[in-house]
Amino acid sequence: MAQKIKANMGLMEIVMAMSGNNLGAGTLCVVIATSGEVEKINPENKFGGLGLLLYLDGMGIHGEDLYKLNAYVCEGDLIKLTALVHASLSGIGGVTKEAVIRAAKEGKNSFDHEAILKAMQKIDPQFAKAAVSA
Repeated sequence: MAQKIKANMGLMEIVMAMSGNNLGAGTLCVVIATSGEVEKINPENKFGGLGLLLYLDGMGIHGEDLYKLNAYVCEGDLIKLTALVHASLSGIGGVTKEAVIRAAKEGKNSFDHEAILKAMQKIDPQFAKAAVSA
């Protein structure tokens, strides 16, 4: 699936491109991009919420699939979503991009989120620490 985010886009255009007219996905994109929570979850990601949206875009996860990934696979938990996407980028905890894409399309969770979070924290001890204590 083609990437939808372009370098010259503003925030509203990015939200519209990523949401695919799915209200739940649009709301999620706004939260990711503006709440500052992604920065608390993953302080090492210098691109913050926009970085997470770029990763999702690069995986071809948009619209309804983005909504299903968040709501059903990650149970609406931004920490789980952030950990899952970042783990998939480097195979941490055995998570692959293909498995995340498949889960997003199916809307079914087959991941051990607790193990993924622990694996992320083993590599980056600050991962999700500020978000959990906030």
